[in-house]
Amino acid sequence: MFSHRPIATDDFEIICRFPSSAEELFYMAPTAAFPLSADALRDIVAARESPTVLTWNNDPAAFASLYRCEAGQSCFIGNVIVAADQRGKGAARELVNAMMEIARDRFAARDVRLSCFNGNTGGLLLYAKLGFTPYAVEERRNSQGDRLALLHMRREL
Repeated sequence: MFSHRPIATDDFEIICRFPSSAEELFYMAPTAAFPLSADALRDIVAARESPTVLTWNNDPAAFASLYRCEAGQSCFIGNVIVAADQRGKGAARELVNAMMEIARDRFAARDVRLSCFNGNTGGLLLYAKLGFTPYAVEERRNSQGDRLALLHMRREL
């Protein structure tokens, strides 16, 4: 059974193993270097709100955080990553739902927003299934200089 909790010190090394490639890490944290280090993850977490770990039988299964939270307005969900052995089991859906609950309960957010790169097909399909709709597209470049589209999506709470 999935549950969620705030990130704990022991989680950092485990979460660093979730992105299995530079591409997956780019989708999670575009400015981070692969492989992700615990220090880099600590820096990411320090700049975010409500860093949250989804667990399965008390073991970390996924991670996400909130940022740009404006009380009574909106929060952005970011840094979404699921452990390879938990993919396809509903972990991402549970995690995003938990982050929406935190945004609503802690920040009284009326909507949640997120950004997803065009190459992250699984993420885009999940977010659409959860009721997120695109509201803007931004051009970005990856570390190789390739052009990418960053889709900004939102959902009312």
